[in-house]
Amino acid sequence: MSEKFRSLLLFFMILVVGVFLGSMVDQWEVGEDTPLLPTPAIQNRPNPDLGRVRVEVLNGGGVSGMASTVTDYLRELGFDVVDFGNAPNFGQDSTVVLDRSGRRDLADAVADALGAKVREGRMDTDPYLDVTVILGKSWELTPQKKSANRDVTRLPWWDIRKYLR
Repeated sequence: MSEKFRSLLLFFMILVVGVFLGSMVDQWEVGEDTPLLPTPAIQNRPNPDLGRVRVEVLNGGGVSGMASTVTDYLRELGFDVVDFGNAPNFGQDSTVVLDRSGRRDLADAVADALGAKVREGRMDTDPYLDVTVILGKSWELTPQKKSANRDVTRLPWWDIRKYLR
């Protein structure tokens, strides 16, 4: 009796595992009639007509955490900061905004948000970047800019930025 029971139990366990794996595989497949959800566009708050503005932020002033602070600030305004880090050297006194895509209006929008001027235009073949910001020592988050930026402690629990501070 016990051998029949073990055989029956083994059969039902294999059946349950097979049904489970079959349902998983069935859910992975996308049929032709299944519509794919569109990816929402990033909304630029200062000027929605600009669309997605891809920004690189580089710390050229040498102040610790400056690029991270500016990245958070620009993302709160709706800019798509795709990269941030340190510039090759820290000799920058004033903030420079570089037009990398040939669209001066995108660089102007970022410069207006930071209170800087577009100083140079460097065309680049990188299709993933519109504007580069090289922060100088003189840039700081003024009270007007702080009010536009949300307090990190009020971020939702799933936003990792509050844990990285």
